[in-house]
Amino acid sequence: MSRKHVLVSLAILPSLLFATPSLAQNDRGQDEPWVDQEPDFELQFITGARFEHQFKSEIDDGGSMTVSRFNAGLSVGAPITDSLSINGLLRYEFDYYRFRGSSGAFGGDSPWRNVHTVSFGAVLNADMTNDWRIFGGPIFQFSGESSARASDSFIGGGIIGTSFDFSDDLTIGGGVGIVSQIEDSVRVFPVIVLNWQITEELRLSSQAARSASDFGGLELIYQFHPQWEAAFGGAYRFRRFRLDSSDTDASRGVGQDSYLPLWGRITYYFSPQASVSAFGGASLNGRLELEDRDGNRLAREDYDNASFVGVALNVRF
Repeated sequence: MSRKHVLVSLAILPSLLFATPSLAQNDRGQDEPWVDQEPDFELQFITGARFEHQFKSEIDDGGSMTVSRFNAGLSVGAPITDSLSINGLLRYEFDYYRFRGSSGAFGGDSPWRNVHTVSFGAVLNADMTNDWRIFGGPIFQFSGESSARASDSFIGGGIIGTSFDFSDDLTIGGGVGIVSQIEDSVRVFPVIVLNWQITEELRLSSQAARSASDFGGLELIYQFHPQWEAAFGGAYRFRRFRLDSSDTDASRGVGQDSYLPLWGRITYYFSPQASVSAFGGASLNGRLELEDRDGNRLAREDYDNASFVGVALNVRF
């Protein structure tokens, strides 16, 4: 099995778990082998940690919000045969929301504050030919405030898709993901696989976004030095989580936060196996939703565009 085929599968899973860590593959066009042609069941581990702070944003109906986020995770990939591999991910994220103000549903009385998310899953990748492969597998997540019940905070589903190597410089693929939602109908979303080495220094990738942040989007990356690269990217973010018990109508209810982040980053590679990134950007078209325990909407408000900054560390071994 080629290293390129392994990396395509390894990159798919983190982007589907909605808030994945910085699990940067070394997909900068280097051809060092990951495994021998004969499968030896050697494992590849990719671990990362990321911190991000989103600055103050005004909420339409009154009040304001800031968010600090930290996540860390471990991805494991292993060949099974020369045409079959499996990849798994375990990831934890902590989001700290701080609401301020005295009016509106999202004012000073915070509808939520500390949100914990644990995600895990696996993708099985099968090479049908030298250029064509299919992938699929289950994905699961628990997301809720500190005292929310785990049984009420669970989502689960799976993904399936395919990708094709049009050349050594271009891989394109796609698929579909279907997951349950907390007190809502299932969510169906597209899966995009793209890795295009436009020139020796420039590439467009759906994988590399995780080298600066946890957004499973697209990045245009410019490698201006063997150990340095700069990039610009964008994505869609969606979070839905269970709230803990309180004396309000939202007791054991549901919170939701969605937005469109755009970011720039710069990354330094200590070695092909380790890197550190600094990034910053803006969260656009943000929207908050608050529902009761049965999924009935209590409030929905847009919030102003907000800037964010952060750092990430990634290691492959």
